[in-house]
Amino acid sequence: MKSDDNLTSYEYRNKNFKSLRFGTSGLRDIDDNLTDMQVYLTTKGFLNYLFSISKHDGGIKKGEKIAIAGDLRPTTNRILVAVSFAILDSGCNVDYCGKISTPALILWGFNKKIPSIMVTASHNPIGQNGLKFSNGISELLRHEESIISREINQLREFEYHKSWDDSIFDKIGFFKKDYLTNTNDEILNKAKIIINDNNINKIAKENYINRYKKIFNNTINNQKIVFYEQTSVARDIIPQILEEMGIEVIKEERIDEKNEFISVDTENLKKSIIEKMANLGLKNNTNVVITTDGDGDRPVVIIIKKNKEKNPNYYFIKGDRLNVLASIFLKPDHVSIAASVTHKHVEILKKHRINVRITKLGSSNLLDSMNRFSKNEKDKSTYGFEFSGGAILGSDKKVFNGDCIKKLPTRDSILPIVCVFALAKSRGLDIEDLISEIFSGDFEFQNHTGLIENLPGISVTKGCEKYTNEIGKELIENFSPKKKEIFDVIYNEDKILPYNDNEELIELNEENINHLIDIKETILNYVKKIINDPFVKITKINYLEGLRIHLSNDEFIYIRSSGNACQFRIYAEAKTENRAVEIVNNAIYPESGTFVDLINDFINGKITIKKPVNTHI
Repeated sequence: MKSDDNLTSYEYRNKNFKSLRFGTSGLRDIDDNLTDMQVYLTTKGFLNYLFSISKHDGGIKKGEKIAIAGDLRPTTNRILVAVSFAILDSGCNVDYCGKISTPALILWGFNKKIPSIMVTASHNPIGQNGLKFSNGISELLRHEESIISREINQLREFEYHKSWDDSIFDKIGFFKKDYLTNTNDEILNKAKIIINDNNINKIAKENYINRYKKIFNNTINNQKIVFYEQTSVARDIIPQILEEMGIEVIKEERIDEKNEFISVDTENLKKSIIEKMANLGLKNNTNVVITTDGDGDRPVVIIIKKNKEKNPNYYFIKGDRLNVLASIFLKPDHVSIAASVTHKHVEILKKHRINVRITKLGSSNLLDSMNRFSKNEKDKSTYGFEFSGGAILGSDKKVFNGDCIKKLPTRDSILPIVCVFALAKSRGLDIEDLISEIFSGDFEFQNHTGLIENLPGISVTKGCEKYTNEIGKELIENFSPKKKEIFDVIYNEDKILPYNDNEELIELNEENINHLIDIKETILNYVKKIINDPFVKITKINYLEGLRIHLSNDEFIYIRSSGNACQFRIYAEAKTENRAVEIVNNAIYPESGTFVDLINDFINGKITIKKPVNTHI
């Protein structure tokens, strides 16, 4: 094997540089892999794609502006410079909007019909960063992913074949400090000058605030909340919107991002963050505490109970529950929800005569679903959300005396928050009583989430050091029907009923039926341990994305591998929060958790489900 010193520039780059994966959610990786070169290639690949399509489809021409912004992570400014360099080098201009939330940036891009690029790793841990792309009319959709990836790969091949002298990047993938051509040196200096507080387009921030000020101005009185600032890039913009509504906002715990970054994962919110927010509410004598994830597109709302003697005397309104309330206020004709959303929420929405469609995870899948509905029902309104809480308004919607809030087809954290305040006021209730009213009787249930992860240097679940994202996907595939059109499988006492996505019964031969039985029995062995009930049965499995497992005791488990991180997630629903927490903890407890055993059994070849040979019938 050649040493690095004897490799050609192409061989060296292929060996030492990680080729980052592009998806509709953009690009995310650890800081060391997000080199100037990789950021430059990805940005140029995105722009090359936009050059190739029509303006009607979100395309651009040289000379047009590209809006950019970033969150408060330590590497954001450096990455913004690389993004700016790529934009300038492509013959376009930079519209630097500063440190604002992702929905604020994308709204600006949509209003001006220009693309936007956000530097963020969203809710991911410190030590990571990324890029999120939108064209001037929409977030990127699934069909665009492979086209942009090809553009990036072509640019990467071209760059990797350059000699060291001809490349603008050094041997670790960063801009050279010396020996740049005059032209490249000039572009790089211009890019650095642009990323400066003195050059921020402040109108983009005001545009987002005015969106809500216009509709909700002074609509809520006698309400006090705490906003936990931490290192959320939305820590200025959201309090201002709430104040415009008439709410008294107390801002607490602003953290200097130069010293620390707080990761807020709304799907797996740390107990320490919930407790901190609850204590801030108690300290300030208020019953609502709000924050967001790092880039401000996913909300966190903590309620302090009026009965302070209860233990605990606070709770986290999960993102899907928040959006059920927002849906009841907005009354959309159609709601698209991700597979991770609690299944009882589907029943609540249907009770309120809202058409519901369950989709795969990711905002691009929600948008695809909403667009399909709108194509057939042009005058109908659409809304979408995931378990994480970000809301997508797919069409203009009239609220308050006919005032119209314009569509924003990207995740937004403030929309569900303001809608919940408005719904509570319209019913003469505070938010705690509103929740008790909506989620009562048959809909009185709680959910909880957790995860197993292998993120070396960040967080590793003991006993799962061999786990990879690929293993997670293979594990889910192992428990899935060979016949891909199977969407639901209902397990009755005397028969098995497989259905497709259109709720049409699929006829199967004996071999395929036995395969479904084998899947159920194998999973059930692990589920019984998690549930701690030797008599529980599986009544239904949904295969939309991962496994959504319905149980005979009316409890529910959903498992999936993460799309862009080395994580395996579990969601549980039960009658009480303590029970939901117990189920999740039984699954993910380090070393001895049932799903830790499941993963290791799969890695070690102890799980064998024989695949059917004939899948045609």
